[in-house]
Amino acid sequence: MIESFSLRSAQLRLEPLEQRVVLTTTSKLMYAIAPGFGSAANINVYNADGSLRFIIKAFPGFLGGVQVASGDVNGDGYQDLIVAAEVGAGPHIQVFDGNNGSMIRNFFAYDPNFMGGISIAAGHISSNVYEDIITGPLSGADPHVEVFNGITNQLVRSFDAFSPSYRGGIYVAAGNTQTQLNDDIIVSMASSNPSTGNPLVNIFNSQTSALIRSFQPYSSSYYGGIYLASADVSGDGYADIVTGPTDGAPANVEIFNGFNGQLIKSFYAFGNSNSTTGARVAASDLQGNLRADIIVATGPTRTPIVDIFQGISVSPFLQTPLFYQQYTAFSSDYFNGIYVA
Repeated sequence: MIESFSLRSAQLRLEPLEQRVVLTTTSKLMYAIAPGFGSAANINVYNADGSLRFIIKAFPGFLGGVQVASGDVNGDGYQDLIVAAEVGAGPHIQVFDGNNGSMIRNFFAYDPNFMGGISIAAGHISSNVYEDIITGPLSGADPHVEVFNGITNQLVRSFDAFSPSYRGGIYVAAGNTQTQLNDDIIVSMASSNPSTGNPLVNIFNSQTSALIRSFQPYSSSYYGGIYLASADVSGDGYADIVTGPTDGAPANVEIFNGFNGQLIKSFYAFGNSNSTTGARVAASDLQGNLRADIIVATGPTRTPIVDIFQGISVSPFLQTPLFYQQYTAFSSDYFNGIYVA
């Protein structure tokens, strides 16, 4: 049983930094795949063409699964990799350089005794030069979002995304949905809403923590959680919101216009609507065309597949995003689910 905590910032603690062995490349377009529960936290980082860039070895000896996010936290133009332990390892975050794979920072986001796991994202909250690190508890605590300066680790934002009585976990993302100077903070429920059963997505102004919009993806009969990503998929200059249902549901990906909340497109990943592994989503411009591609990974119980779809290129968005790439991550006999960034 996971003990319930009220989350507030812990004093940051740093560990000795270790160099990671890497492969040489000059591309700045990349994505990452992390294993779920039961495997060592070896994160494969790929170039946009699917070739392996390098492997990050986070949290040696930990087999509880990790969350991964990407963002340029040091302002060098490369997407750095941010890794957080899931349930069972404390709120430990490690940051790895996207250029060479070396660890550049590590700290605890909440009380070190909290074992409920951490969701993570990156966004331009306090600076337009580098990205900050956004965190939320995955389970067993009030839905408390914290934002840490990407350079100094200093806490710069702190607020509850939902009622403090909701303790089912949250997922976090960031995107400029209103074309302001800074990104907004986007938060979804990781499990059913105790009030209505239907999970919500809330969008907050990152400077004031004011709620901009709240909406419910999927139908009123869906009572699971919501995986979350945000980037400009449609190429209109606004960050869109990409959602996927949590494990056990069909892999139904939905894309919402970040500015007005309109549903742009709904489609199924992995080739059919019968897959019940959920849809773990990420969004990143892998082709350098100013439209984010959609990366979808399977949850547990099936072969670890990654589907990549091209960003939508026509208005009024009547087509399913074009299929771009599919491959099996890790080994075909691994069935514990994977995460993407």
